[in-house]
Amino acid sequence: MIFPFIFLLSPSVSSYGFVTYDFATDMQQLNDTRQNDDCFFNASEITSVTIEQWPTNCIEVWSIAKFTSRSSEVPYDKLKNTFKRLAVLRGAMRIENTTFTNLSFFGKLQRISNIKRLVTSITDNKDLKNANLLFSLSYTFPNSPIQIVNNPQLDVSSLCGNINYENFAEIYVYNNMKDCGKTLHNLYRLSYFVIGCVGTNFTIWNIGNYSNCTSLFGDTEITGTTGMEKFSVLSKVKNITGRVNIHDTSFENFSFFGSVERMTGNKDETNFNIHDNPNLTRLGMDSLKYLYNVDAWFLFNISNNHPEFCLTMEEMQFFTSSNIYINRFEAKFCNTTTRKDGEKVCIYHTLATLDNNCPHVIGDILVTSGDENDTQKLSSVKYIYGSLAIVNTSLTDLSFLGNLTNIAALGDTSPALQLISNPLLDNVYIPNLEYPFSPGPHRVVIQDNAPGLFPDTSSCLTYQNQIKSYVFYDGADCYGDSGVVQETENSSSSLNYQYFLLIYLTYFL
Repeated sequence: MIFPFIFLLSPSVSSYGFVTYDFATDMQQLNDTRQNDDCFFNASEITSVTIEQWPTNCIEVWSIAKFTSRSSEVPYDKLKNTFKRLAVLRGAMRIENTTFTNLSFFGKLQRISNIKRLVTSITDNKDLKNANLLFSLSYTFPNSPIQIVNNPQLDVSSLCGNINYENFAEIYVYNNMKDCGKTLHNLYRLSYFVIGCVGTNFTIWNIGNYSNCTSLFGDTEITGTTGMEKFSVLSKVKNITGRVNIHDTSFENFSFFGSVERMTGNKDETNFNIHDNPNLTRLGMDSLKYLYNVDAWFLFNISNNHPEFCLTMEEMQFFTSSNIYINRFEAKFCNTTTRKDGEKVCIYHTLATLDNNCPHVIGDILVTSGDENDTQKLSSVKYIYGSLAIVNTSLTDLSFLGNLTNIAALGDTSPALQLISNPLLDNVYIPNLEYPFSPGPHRVVIQDNAPGLFPDTSSCLTYQNQIKSYVFYDGADCYGDSGVVQETENSSSSLNYQYFLLIYLTYFL
């Protein structure tokens, strides 16, 4: 039995809370996943009329179960009897602007399966006091937005410690009688709860209203302003969810965000955009530990700031180990040779004069003919803040780079790693190197080394997959295309896909 779509009484686009959605779009997505026509409910809201269409005999129902002010007109006994068999909701639940005092009419509901990441919303319910159902629900696909907002009599404080919500990437808890009161971090799953203030266009006139905020969610913009000292009221903010755009200010740094530990983007757009700040010379966000985007890579842009804008070693080390894609990265390394962790830092002049036991090296390292006996000086190096070029040597492998974790080149468009004209070099494996970075078109260039270094496409792709960066090999990419290989925001996932596809085609077909 195929039900026609029913659009009754409520608008298609909802703006309750802070995550908007479109019912028609959501229902089309849900319709694509349904497996049982007899257990499908497609009305745009539950009312005294549409409730008669609910498939009461089904334990599992495909539906966007939306309750509104009109749902409040349905007698409690009717609600309880209608949903008494429902155990699994395949879709989403939205309870908005009702006069419900509790949700106990869902007597047996145990699980929500939300494969399409549809918005779940418990919002603007002025009389809702008991939502214990939320604490017992399990979720099959947790990577979807949940908002519990503007419920003035609802205590949701225990949601923070609930194991059923630890895998979620987007949960907005705000302006209820009692919110979580803290932010829950799961360091391995990158889940969090957002409790705090709604982002806005901050100015010197409204910034004083945000002095107690520990989190910001929604898009945040700071533009056309001076008076950085007034923004110190944001020093308590630890979490930012949504896009941040700071431009055309007189700020010298963002030290007012010095307590921010986590930034989370939820759109496929630039998540942190720092541009056209003529006095900006430092970032100043010393507590930043996590960058995350719900959908893909965390998109970053730094451009058109002060010509001397620089990043510390620690900042660059953090960025190159995060799941980020950088649109433009106009920066240099700060002129400092000390680190907060006290680890040794060396300035590179020549390989012969480089100190031993240097985990951090600043400079563009060149290893060339005659340097072969000094390569063991690089055996302790973990991070290179510059580039590494190994050119015209008699080396056969790179085993002396066993501890090298990252290479980050700033200031020009040179590749981060170049292996060129080493006729005996037949092994380029560097076991710990990942995400070498350069703002130029190529991050890794391998040219004119031992014949057959990568004998086929598969071996080249394997190497790419190991270092998580595209390789420009003997004037072409791994497929032999001599066009410019540009790093993209999908580089890592694309590399993995290409590699495993090739292996599958080679060995299984």
